[in-house]
Amino acid sequence: MKTPSPFSSLFTLHSSPWGYMSVQLEIRLFAGLKCNNPDLPSFGEIAFDLKVPPGTTVGELRRILAIDPTIRLLTMVNHHHEGDDWVLEDNDRIGIFPPIGGG
Repeated sequence: MKTPSPFSSLFTLHSSPWGYMSVQLEIRLFAGLKCNNPDLPSFGEIAFDLKVPPGTTVGELRRILAIDPTIRLLTMVNHHHEGDDWVLEDNDRIGIFPPIGGG
């Protein structure tokens, strides 16, 4: 039997026919990152649009996408680096990158 995700109720409520407000995001994940939340239609994807509740922060988005919390990430919102406490707004473009090295 499948264990329900802690985010299941969030998306059930969010997509209800009563018209709860939502924030539309354009998300791109880079360098091996992907959406790891099996309750999302974007599960396993690296580029997708996602609706989230108003007031969702960068840190909360990371938890919604079920990205490993032990990985340090660089998050770009509309081409500007933002921290985990940044509140996302409608039509924000999000790019999430893990540390990348090279030379």
